[in-house]
Amino acid sequence: MPGVPAAFTRAAALRGGAALLFAGAGLAALAPPAGATPPDSTMGALPAGDLAYVRLLIALELLSIDFYGHALAAGQLDRAGARHARLAHANERDHYAFLARVLVASGGVPLTAADIDFSYPSGAFASASALLDLTITLETLSLSSHLGGAGGVVTPALSGSLAQIAANEAQHRGAFAPAAKATLFQDAFPAPFTMEEASNALDAYTS
Repeated sequence: MPGVPAAFTRAAALRGGAALLFAGAGLAALAPPAGATPPDSTMGALPAGDLAYVRLLIALELLSIDFYGHALAAGQLDRAGARHARLAHANERDHYAFLARVLVASGGVPLTAADIDFSYPSGAFASASALLDLTITLETLSLSSHLGGAGGVVTPALSGSLAQIAANEAQHRGAFAPAAKATLFQDAFPAPFTMEEASNALDAYTS
């Protein structure tokens, strides 16, 4: 192959891949990575703008936790949907715990569920279709809000962690999309919410 070193020919690449499959180091390299732990302990005190985002996203995570609790209690989901909801519920609790630690490290006091009254559209949990529609709506809100946070904060470690959360919210949305008859994906660059847009959307479900 003209201009291509032998080490990078297709045949050589295949031989190298085969060698990896039978090497202990290769098996380790092919294993799925363990869940990443956000570096909240290394962030230190955050600037005011970053803390404003953290407070907003804490409220959003509390909404998500409350929603999935109601979704599971409603008994409308099939076995696969309930399994997804239990995992999403656990993920949202982990997101909340991380953001709460970040806020406490900067001297703040995080909101808890006792500080917020949650409200949902009438009949939101009365049928599987209504519940799934709201799931897609709230997961899209979470994705857009965390994307906005990732681009809006100035602390690199926090930005990276919010991007990780946004990716997880996208996973949630994708898991429920087929049952909800929603598009799995569409935009190459999903639109982030500004802090104001996220706050206004959140107001529809909290007080």
